[in-house]
Amino acid sequence: METGVQASIYGGIQRFDKRDHLARIVAARNASVAKERTSEKESSDDATLQPCPVCGKTADVVRGMGGWRTECLVGGCRHRTEGFAERADAIEAWNAAGSNEEAKPPTEKQAASRTVAAKVCGLANRIPRSVPRKEAFSRAWAIVRNGGLELPVTGVSFGSRQEAIGKLARYDPKDIIALLVPEAGCVHDTEAIAVKVMVNGGKGIYTLGYIPRTETKIARAFLGAVPELRLIDGETKGARIRLAA
Repeated sequence: METGVQASIYGGIQRFDKRDHLARIVAARNASVAKERTSEKESSDDATLQPCPVCGKTADVVRGMGGWRTECLVGGCRHRTEGFAERADAIEAWNAAGSNEEAKPPTEKQAASRTVAAKVCGLANRIPRSVPRKEAFSRAWAIVRNGGLELPVTGVSFGSRQEAIGKLARYDPKDIIALLVPEAGCVHDTEAIAVKVMVNGGKGIYTLGYIPRTETKIARAFLGAVPELRLIDGETKGARIRLAA
C-alpha cells in the first residue's frame, strides 16, 4: 500500500517538475524576445536617420527577406541600401553615404520625376479641401502632364462683351493683361471667378467673362497667377485662358 502511494506521489512530482520546466523555458523565451525587441527599439531611438543623400527627402528603415534596408520615400528617387543583419548597421551605412561629399547625383530622369511630383503635390494641395483628395491629385496630375489648364471664358455672348473682344483684338496680345478675381457677391454663383482684362497703359479693368462653373474649385488653385489670354475674333467672338502648371 505504501509503495503505491509513494509511486503516485513520485509521479505527481515528476509531472509537476515537467510543467515547471516547460514554464521556465517559455518564460526564458519570452524574456529573450522582449530583450531583442527592446534592443531594436533602443537602436531605433539612439540612431538618427539622416535624409536621403541624393534628393534630401525623408527615408525609412524596413526589414525584408534580405535583412534590413534603408530607402528613400520619394518614388522617383529610389535610393537605397540593403542587406544588413542589424537595423543599426543599415542606419549607419545610410548616414555614412549621406556624409560622403561625392554622393551620386540624381540622374536626369530622377530629377525630372521629382520635379513633376513636386508640381503635382503643390498644385493638389492648393485645390480647396472641399474637393476629395483623390480627385484633387488626379486633376493635378492631368494638369501638370498637359503643361497647364486651358479653359473657355463663359458669358462672352452678350453684345457689349462681343464688342469688347473686337476692340481688344486690335491690341498686341502682350499688352493685354488678364486677371482671375473671385466674386463672392455674384448673385448667380457665390463661388464665381471673373476673368478681368486691362490694357497696358489703359484705364480701368473690364469683366470679360467667367471661369466655367464646373471648374471654379480647380481654378482657385491658380488665384494670383496671371493667365494667358487668347481671343477668338471670328463671326462669333470668344476667349480662352491658359493657366501654367
